[in-house]
Amino acid sequence: MSSVSKRSQVLRDPRVLFLAICFAIPSVWLYLVFSDRKTIPNLKMTAGVANGLRHQLALELARELGKKGILVEVIPTEGSAKAIEQISTNEIDLALVQGGLSTTGYENVHQLTPLHIEPLHLLVKPEIYQEVANGNLTHLAGRTVNLGSIGSGTQLLVQEVLHFAALSVSNAPAANACIMDERSQIDLGIASYESLPDAVFTVSTLPSTLADFLIDVHGFKLVPIPFSDALSLQAFMDF
Repeated sequence: MSSVSKRSQVLRDPRVLFLAICFAIPSVWLYLVFSDRKTIPNLKMTAGVANGLRHQLALELARELGKKGILVEVIPTEGSAKAIEQISTNEIDLALVQGGLSTTGYENVHQLTPLHIEPLHLLVKPEIYQEVANGNLTHLAGRTVNLGSIGSGTQLLVQEVLHFAALSVSNAPAANACIMDERSQIDLGIASYESLPDAVFTVSTLPSTLADFLIDVHGFKLVPIPFSDALSLQAFMDF
């Protein structure tokens, strides 16, 4: 089954839509009630890049909300970090963003409810799999690592992960640093194997289109994040 057909199957699954809509409709109505508006407004919502599963879910939510008389325009944006900024400046009203991101400095941005889990994936080229799979991300030092595109929440989250592993990112080779790659998922999808980075981090609803592509087409290997429990606990304590 192709990654496209997997995506369609997930989005058409009535259980997925039911759970998402049960969360989303109360969230929108909470916004309307507490804003004390007399009429239902037209809302603007973003869920990241247009080719992402999160954006497709937002389109489905907008259709269901439209049946309730709530008109929602779904606008693509660079990613979760940009979406939080746009909410703060009142460019948009609602956003589906990945978890684990700080809203410090954005006092007027509030989380309404979680929807579902979007795991952080780490995929590496097969020639370095054994080194990294041993549970030591320090083997990524000196390697080219894709952190996600500029403005994405993935980039911010990955920088935290690398910092936790005593690694930094740089535009050029440096001690205890990964070489930063900021190409988008679209750019990665058209790149040759030789020009692809050594490792790719991506945050995605399951199934991950990018992960499926890199594994099926280029033979990349999926590596567990070695200290994911500790990172989750730290994020919870910070929140």
